[in-house]
Amino acid sequence: MLDTERTAPVDIHTCYSAIAKYRQAIAVDPRFAPAYNNRGLALANKHAYDGAIIKYQQAIAIDPKFEAAYYNWGNALVDEHKYDAAISKYSQAIAINPTDAQAYYNWGSVLADQHDYAGALVKYEQAIAIDPKLRLPAGLPP
Repeated sequence: MLDTERTAPVDIHTCYSAIAKYRQAIAVDPRFAPAYNNRGLALANKHAYDGAIIKYQQAIAIDPKFEAAYYNWGNALVDEHKYDAAISKYSQAIAINPTDAQAYYNWGSVLADQHDYAGALVKYEQAIAIDPKLRLPAGLPP
């Protein structure tokens, strides 16, 4: 199961309000990468993944080291069932921030969903080594 802690609130009215606020923030400062990333999160919560990915790409174009945008892009790709592309984005997030336990964990979840349990276990163990509060998912086959 993917970690979704970096996503915006699920309440649809909150999402629409957030999208409007981020649009205003972008109008004030079009070079503020977090506004694009957060607008992407709000769009993803509305299941508007293509729009969300565009916002993550815009955030990265402004700040190529903005690790959260790669991570969130990976999550959106998982929701679109584009698993190999999602792994690529998690890998890019980790290249920027090798201590991003959630990127390792979500990478492991993608591998587990693809029945690559050995690969998943490696990623889960990497995540747990960084953040010991994380645990192996229940029912992970040997």
